[in-house]
Amino acid sequence: MSTPHHRRLRVEVRGDPGLCPSDAGVECRAVPPGAVTGPPAADLVIIDLDAAGERAEAEIGGAADPERGVLVLAVSRDPSRGATALAAGATDFALLPRDAAWLRAAVIEERDRRLREVPTEPGEREHDRLIVRVPPGGLSFDEYERRVVEHALDRAGWNRSRAARELGISRPRLLRKIERYGLAEPRAEPEPPLA
Repeated sequence: MSTPHHRRLRVEVRGDPGLCPSDAGVECRAVPPGAVTGPPAADLVIIDLDAAGERAEAEIGGAADPERGVLVLAVSRDPSRGATALAAGATDFALLPRDAAWLRAAVIEERDRRLREVPTEPGEREHDRLIVRVPPGGLSFDEYERRVVEHALDRAGWNRSRAARELGISRPRLLRKIERYGLAEPRAEPEPPLA
């Protein structure tokens, strides 16, 4: 049985150290732009575009890591830098000082989201992403929802409580969806008799 992990959200601020959130559950370190080589050792990277200057796009490209799910939030006092930052791979853009409260809320929201994640036990298959192939004729919402529910159940080893937590719904609601879509737990292969 796995126990919930309460690892702190790791935030890396590249630029103004004043952007480091001081909330419980958030571990933040500030580094000067250009000082980091390689992928970040953080869950969320805040890049101060004003401090990064001409290296801003390179900073964003070096921090963005879709395989690890690293969020890159670009911030600036110049609104015209937002489009370039997003095109370079930033997850979102905040205009300072106007969006400072939004930036803090985004960090807290990410911390809370990661705390709600269902941890996998060692040796479990990890399917972090659900890839839905959409047929040329489109995909109905019901079919999409059926695939999402089935994916969550597979990830949770058909533990309905864990799957419901991952989906953010109640267990009874999940049970109704299982019944609605006619989902059934895969049967384990019987072991051959011992000779």
